[in-house]
Amino acid sequence: MYALLKSKSEQERRLLSALVNKLGDPENKGASNADFHMANLLSDHPNMKVVVIDEVDSFLFRPHLGLRAKYHAVWLFIFTADNFSLYYVIWRKLVA
Repeated sequence: MYALLKSKSEQERRLLSALVNKLGDPENKGASNADFHMANLLSDHPNMKVVVIDEVDSFLFRPHLGLRAKYHAVWLFIFTADNFSLYYVIWRKLVA
């Protein structure tokens, strides 16, 4: 999925949704791989940051989402954020 999303963005939203969905994988290795690939995607295509943040934001507020899945989603934000304001926005959404 990462290779398709990186090279061809025809169905960007669907591929990104599938990749973000892997953050909720019960196997830690699958979720870690999704983190890794999304971080690489954002370093290769920094203009996609808004789209990825939007998708991960909708993922974070799904009902019955486990703590491990939230951890992987927040980890992605922390290690790809450019400034502190993004940290604050995420923290406020998680606390509220």
